[in-house]
Amino acid sequence: MLILGFIYSISISWNINGISHNFIHNPYFRSPLLNRLFSILESITVGFSQIFYECIHMQHHKANPHSDMMEITPRISDKRADTRQ
Repeated sequence: MLILGFIYSISISWNINGISHNFIHNPYFRSPLLNRLFSILESITVGFSQIFYECIHMQHHKANPHSDMMEITPRISDKRADTRQ
């Protein structure tokens, strides 16, 4: 039973950090009804409201307006190339 609980917790974490997060930023359907039904399905799947998750997550973006911008950093090989010049 412990193994099943561990697998379940990993799948919920993956769902929240992947599917739910992406859905909040980019709704999957053009139809508002389909997006609402998917949100309900996600709420049931992860065990808490996706409307609540969206509200909290958007507060995170208000507090960190540039947090979704990726900082581009050179790879190690690029740094080595720069030091040779």
